[in-house]
Amino acid sequence: MQNTSAGHEQFNTYSSFYPLLLVAATLLLMTVFQASQLFRERTELTRIAFNQEKPMQESRKVRAQFDAIATQTAKLAAQGNRNAGLVVAQLKKRGISIDPPSQMPH
Repeated sequence: MQNTSAGHEQFNTYSSFYPLLLVAATLLLMTVFQASQLFRERTELTRIAFNQEKPMQESRKVRAQFDAIATQTAKLAAQGNRNAGLVVAQLKKRGISIDPPSQMPH
């Protein structure tokens, strides 16, 4: 039998070091994991943006060609060419607007 003083019970005391160490290690691992995931995603996004650069340049070139053709067609329509006027009217129906030729730089 254990000898206990009147009213005094003995309690086992545990150190809080190991639970706090476990929490700190878990937080560190989570942070490292998240950082590595973010780095991978950033690398992938950079690669995707680089791969899209050439198609973007080609689309700008096609857009510039289309704008030049549309401008010349609008000039012909302004000079009274019926076919050019029909093309401009059809483009307007499809939601493609052409700036008037007088506003275009030469």
